[in-house]
Amino acid sequence: MGEMSKLGQVHTLVEREHKSMSEEEQGVTLPVEWHVPEGLQSRYANHLLVQPGQNEIILFFFETQIPPFGGPTEANREYLLKQGSVRFECVGKMIVAPQMVPEIIQALQTGLNSYTTGKMNEERERPGYE
Repeated sequence: MGEMSKLGQVHTLVEREHKSMSEEEQGVTLPVEWHVPEGLQSRYANHLLVQPGQNEIILFFFETQIPPFGGPTEANREYLLKQGSVRFECVGKMIVAPQMVPEIIQALQTGLNSYTTGKMNEERERPGYE
C-alpha cells in the first residue's frame, strides 16, 4: 500500500498500528485503515478562526462570499461599498484536544514545506529558468 501523512508523520499504511488502552493492556495491536467516504465534500477555506474552549480547541473554517458583479472598475467599487460588509461562510468546524494542536501545527508545516519544495522544483523545470 502507499504512504499517507497523518499529523506530520508518514507511515506505510500496513505498518501503522493503533493501540487503545485496553488493547495495550492485552497486548493486541491493530492496523489502521484510513477511510475517506466517497460522498465527503471538499470546501475551500480562506479564513480560520480558532476558539479555545474549556477542554478543547475549536477550529472554524470560513470561505469568503464575494457577491457576483460585473462592469467597469469604478462601478464595481461602488457596488461593493454599497454592500456594507462581506460575508464569511463557515464551511467546516473541527473540535480537537489541546494536546493534539502541536501535532496539527507540525503536520501543517510538513505539508507547507512539501508544497513549497514542489513549487520550487516546478519553477526550476520551466524553460528559461537559470
